Amino acid sequence: MADPGVTNFRLNNATLSSVSGIAIDYQALTPAVSFQNILTPALFKTWIKFVSVTNPSTNYAYYFMDADGTDETGWVRYYVTNGITSGTWGNGEQFTVFFESAGDDGANGTNGTSGSSGSSGTSGSSGTSVAVGGTTNTVVKFTSATTIGNASFTDNGTTVDFGNFEITLASGSITTGGGSIDTGGGSIDTVGGNIQTQGGQLDMTAGGNIDGNGTNDLNNFNSITANSKSFDIEHPTKKLPWRIEYGVLEGPEHGVFFRGQATENVIELPDYWTDLVHEDSYTVQLTPIGGPCVHWVEKIENNKVYINCQDGKPNCYFTINATRKDVNPPKLEYIKQ
Repeated sequence: MADPGVTNFRLNNATLSSVSGIAIDYQALTPAVSFQNILTPALFKTWIKFVSVTNPSTNYAYYFMDADGTDETGWVRYYVTNGITSGTWGNGEQFTVFFESAGDDGANGTNGTSGSSGSSGTSGSSGTSVAVGGTTNTVVKFTSATTIGNASFTDNGTTVDFGNFEITLASGSITTGGGSIDTGGGSIDTVGGNIQTQGGQLDMTAGGNIDGNGTNDLNNFNSITANSKSFDIEHPTKKLPWRIEYGVLEGPEHGVFFRGQATENVIELPDYWTDLVHEDSYTVQLTPIGGPCVHWVEKIENNKVYINCQDGKPNCYFTINATRKDVNPPKLEYIKQ
């Protein structure tokens, strides 16, 4: 953002509810003194309130600072979100500015005491035991409520084959001891549960799908290769709970891009790019708007791209590409092992 000018403040968006940046000059209009000592300490978790002097009941706004303010010498830049706004503001309208600090969340209270246990239910009747031959003493027990139907069991000493029927577990688990479960073209329905490989893998080389039904997610993978893809990562600067979701630009790099329209000599890059991309990987494309006019890049520094043109007033579309530095580059051409 640019210096708002003496006794002025500036918003980075004409739509009040979409404002994410505010610039305020040191010098107040009334009283005509410098408020630098008030403006510069305002940091993260501070509410900034604007109330119109002439229309206080209709023209006002509250913004929450989601990052520390920046002292730009002569004026201060604030990064804000969660705007609560009202009215139609005009240039030159006078506002009273308030700062209200918010503290961190308090610690959780202690847990209450546990309630007493209920009484135990009565035991059911015992089923019939059937001895099964083999090298070990194995007993299969069925209760009167169990139905086997026409299923048959075979045991060759390694595998127990239950034939063409299902096993349903009300609770508990099936442990393969390092082996595998072959559905033979069928499916495994977790009914809201989980499949844990415990260090193994899901092998789908013979075909098949993982169907999320349009409502479920694949989460917390380190890397995914596919015919098409996107990435969703923790915010590299603001950290949790903030995240970034980008569609992946496919090419010989893990690249990101930033594009828009420039009508000034400085293009400000997203603040999180300082921790996301290599500074020496930037490329910039400028496209004049309205007619032919040569535009060029003068320099790139401090997370800003400085541009110029023949008539001295840039008006162009821009696309800026850069390479991520938080992941390893792709292997490009390689022989699959």
